[in-house]
Amino acid sequence: MRIRSSVTVLAAVLALASGCARKVEAAPDTAVRKPAAGCVLSYAEGTVTMNGKPISVGDAIAPDAVLQTGKDSLAEIVFDDKNAIRMGQSTLLTIDLSTLSRVLTVDRGTLTAVLRKLDAVGGGNLKVRTPNLVAGVRGTSLCAWVAKDGSQTYLCCCNGALEIAPTDGAPAKETRATHHSAVLYAGIGSESREVPVPADFDPRHGDGDLESLASRIGETMDWTTLES
Repeated sequence: MRIRSSVTVLAAVLALASGCARKVEAAPDTAVRKPAAGCVLSYAEGTVTMNGKPISVGDAIAPDAVLQTGKDSLAEIVFDDKNAIRMGQSTLLTIDLSTLSRVLTVDRGTLTAVLRKLDAVGGGNLKVRTPNLVAGVRGTSLCAWVAKDGSQTYLCCCNGALEIAPTDGAPAKETRATHHSAVLYAGIGSESREVPVPADFDPRHGDGDLESLASRIGETMDWTTLES
């Protein structure tokens, strides 16, 4: 009788263990997964397309992607966790982050950026290209606006340093600022030249725009210190 009792107890223990194992295997996966580092659409309002097709928040941005926002729309893109880009309405932007010579090409519209981790990828180099100029960027917060017909580019070094070269081949010049320093270039290609910024020109951004964008990546703006 004792042998049978021991066998019965052992069978019950094994059955219980097996049942627990099945329950563990069947338990739902509720772990929060951190998005993989890369380039993703992190926020959007209105109409946003990539290569002509609608995209949603969380979608990865493809290499050499052509992004476009519609009227009354905006998009925010984060890459390598600590770099944030905001596209304003009616903006056409090509993003090429696939090589060491990373380029943001703005054909029209408004681009605002807070870039805090460029030194960790691609040697820290990034360029902003428009029909009127090319700006070399390194750890900088900036805003660029390009006229609908591409005839003008307004570029503001909001905090940090930019090396700005007009597309006419003239020598580049460096701009440094802790709190907004802007230039305006007119003329496409070989006709590009720097012109005075009109007193009533709409800068299309302010401190709040940079501060809110920085908060998206867990950063803050210090308007008393030069970013690098």
